[in-house]
Amino acid sequence: MEITERLTCNITKISEMGKVLQTCKLIIWDESTMAHKNTSESFDSTLKDLRGNQKLFGGAFILLFSNF
Repeated sequence: MEITERLTCNITKISEMGKVLQTCKLIIWDESTMAHKNTSESFDSTLKDLRGNQKLFGGAFILLFSNF
């Protein structure tokens, strides 16, 4: 995923990835603790936009895990 300066990912609603993210119920994010803070904020903003839902991560269930 490419992150832009305005904290959104470069994924459109009509792209294949956009369609998947609009309909999935669970997103599993491995190595989440290694991601930069802007990455999670960008993904949150993108999911809100793609799903038309202003809840956290667009209302999708996000499973975050890593090796602590």
